[in-house]
Amino acid sequence: MGDPGTNVRQAVPAELSSFIGRERELTRATALLATERLVMLTGPAGIGKTRLAGRIASALVRNRGCDIVWVDLAGLPRGGGGPLEAELLRRLGGRAALLVLDGCESLGGRAGPFAARLLARCPGVRILATSQRRLGTEGEKRIPVPPLSVPAAAPDPARRHPVPEVAGYESVRLYEERARGADPSFVLTDRNAGAVAALCRALDGIPGALELAAGRAHRYAPAEALRRLTADPLGFLEGGAGRAGGADALRSHRLSTPEERLLWERLSVFAGSFDRAAVAEVCGFGALGPGAAGEALRSLAPALLTEGGAPVRYRLPLSVRVHAARS
Repeated sequence: MGDPGTNVRQAVPAELSSFIGRERELTRATALLATERLVMLTGPAGIGKTRLAGRIASALVRNRGCDIVWVDLAGLPRGGGGPLEAELLRRLGGRAALLVLDGCESLGGRAGPFAARLLARCPGVRILATSQRRLGTEGEKRIPVPPLSVPAAAPDPARRHPVPEVAGYESVRLYEERARGADPSFVLTDRNAGAVAALCRALDGIPGALELAAGRAHRYAPAEALRRLTADPLGFLEGGAGRAGGADALRSHRLSTPEERLLWERLSVFAGSFDRAAVAEVCGFGALGPGAAGEALRSLAPALLTEGGAPVRYRLPLSVRVHAARS
């Protein structure tokens, strides 16, 4: 079954690539952790919650001398929650430390009570959690992790675009850096800038999906990658589903309630954004009535992209939608 101790480390995981964006979330989280005991980073699969948690923890180690305990819940063996809790209580009892719980959705409904027990029995501990859903624990402060910035409208990939028009977007910066890692000869030019920006928008600014696309820069020019993604999203994303967020989405899907799993699958019919009323009307039928669909949406909301306005509109990231449609 594996040893839960292998999921616990005393240091922040090393960064293997550059970190782009997230200044606002980094500032807010470090400020909240000065006064609050449970801060959550929420967002869909592949959005970069783990990388952001690592940055936050590193900043607290550097600036405040925090003692860190990092727990990878995504790799926790089935049934390992009890042994892990006992080990953490042993390690953390009487200590002042920051406990990072990465991948809380892997515990399903047990995540909230798990965190609450640790906080109750370890008064010197603060928790930074990452999850695709709320824990539902008293006192939790939630920070939604947004996508990287993308152009408001998709540029025409067939036209030349001055590089300065797109180079300021975080998603374009990430794609450019990762593409150069896959193909050292890659350069963002006026000729390919439009295709890069359109590809970043098509992938919703999701870092995991962008890294997958950029990692194939040695095989596909941006325009060809965009063409393949448009023609067959599942086929394009399938080869690197883990990095695109697909594997995380499927794991969360398996750990959801039957009502939530059914809603995941029905939400895949929305190619664009939707609100709660649309979910009740389009998805609320049969085994999942309108009321149950609304409740399931409330649970799944942190794993969706949101758009401003009233009422709030939601959107499935492409990398999640293609896997939900296949389920």
